[in-house]
Amino acid sequence: MQRYIIPVAVAALSFFLSPPLQAQQAYKQGQIYVIDCTAMSSFTTKTKEELEASMADKEIGPMKRHDVLSDINKKVSAKFEISPEDEGVYDSVNGTWWYHHTWGEKSDDKCIRKSVNTGQRWRLPTQREMMLVWILQTSLIRQGYPPFREEGYWTATESRYDAADDAAIGIFMHRSGNASGAATGRTKANQSPIRCIRDMY
Repeated sequence: MQRYIIPVAVAALSFFLSPPLQAQQAYKQGQIYVIDCTAMSSFTTKTKEELEASMADKEIGPMKRHDVLSDINKKVSAKFEISPEDEGVYDSVNGTWWYHHTWGEKSDDKCIRKSVNTGQRWRLPTQREMMLVWILQTSLIRQGYPPFREEGYWTATESRYDAADDAAIGIFMHRSGNASGAATGRTKANQSPIRCIRDMY
């Protein structure tokens, strides 16, 4: 089951559009792609201390469990790298890569594995961080960033509205159409793609 959470999507959009849009930038830095919010107000971006406090594990990255109205989701990382690829699992039996995963332990595992393999701290973005990526994706794509699948991407944020359905928030990364940028509560057993982010403090 999935339900459109229109108030959340609207609130998140106003959250980012209330400051001057120039305060949020997307650019390529060497070989990586960066979302830079350092010019935004401290009311909307996390300090390094706030970011560390929101982590379940400071070494390998997963966020503490939180919902859409929690303090963890109220502010975004001030500057982060966004992975240019969906996290996949190779099926050696069928010789196929799988890019859709259930939420929670399975989705966190993919970013944890990326952290372990690279020696850097990767994690799932929060709902508001992924909404910011959606807002800036056209700018990213113009600079060579691989486009997202036109599907809902998992975030680390759970849905307090759909608590009885054991749901988490997905952001539809469509660049046009009714589903574009929609934040939805999706049952955690659903399988969706994942892109990890890496904080740059």
